[in-house]
Amino acid sequence: MGTEAPAADEVSMSVCSMSGHGEARASADGVAAAVHVRSYNRRHREIVVRISPEEWGFLAAEVGSRIGLVVTRGMVHCSIVIDLIGESAGCSIDVELAEHYGRLLRRLARRLSLRDGITLGDVIKLPGVVGIRRSARVRSKVRRVVLSAVSDALAGLEASRRFEGERLKRQLLALVKRLTAYLSRIDKRAAHVVVEYRRRMEKRLIELAGGAGVDLAAVNREIVLMAERSDISEELVRLQSHLEQAACTLGAGGACGRKLNFLAQEMMREINTLSAKARDVKVGDLAMGFRLDLEKFREQAQNLE
Repeated sequence: MGTEAPAADEVSMSVCSMSGHGEARASADGVAAAVHVRSYNRRHREIVVRISPEEWGFLAAEVGSRIGLVVTRGMVHCSIVIDLIGESAGCSIDVELAEHYGRLLRRLARRLSLRDGITLGDVIKLPGVVGIRRSARVRSKVRRVVLSAVSDALAGLEASRRFEGERLKRQLLALVKRLTAYLSRIDKRAAHVVVEYRRRMEKRLIELAGGAGVDLAAVNREIVLMAERSDISEELVRLQSHLEQAACTLGAGGACGRKLNFLAQEMMREINTLSAKARDVKVGDLAMGFRLDLEKFREQAQNLE
């Protein structure tokens, strides 16, 4: 009667967005169910199921479990509307609960010195006093139709999340390429920084010496110290490693949002350290460009499951 929702291992290689939607309808034997499911970005998983009429609320736990098999992270809202055609329902009255309400209301009336009496109409309006009684056959039939519609809606939700996830994956891989290009340009620039620093030092010392000889040993010592303080090779290696991990993670698929977010945080820390150590305007400009694209990467990664 309905298409089964895809099992988790069948889509493990796909990259899924946390945002998506799905809807479906199912009907059989005088029972109709309409299901709407939407998922949103959320750090942890939260599932909310609302069923109308409320008498079918007992199905919410089972529906939530079905959703949990598909969604591992994010906020999920599921709305279900059930219609029964030509099915009569019995009515039940909880006499003990009604008597309990009556005693409480009379006690409250005395304490508040209220004169108006308590009527039967007042009592039967209270929660749980009057209930609808359905046969086991009807309950089973409604459950079957609802779960069929839920299965189809979840299939639509998963397809929507995979489609959006693949779009985000392409954008993230493009950003990885751009970030890698920034590292290559920073690496090339870093090789010239020491040479330019030596040239500036020699020029400055000549100006200060006023034509006298320049102490090349002192210049070399200063160059060595400067090179040690501004060495960014370790940061470049770690950044390149993080970018390779990000590309591999996206290629492997599955629930990769948390790992990509962690890698983005680590890369931001490394590029900030690199920028502070480099002491070069051009490297600083390239690092700023890297940070801007890295922030875009982080924002997009946060949309992934």
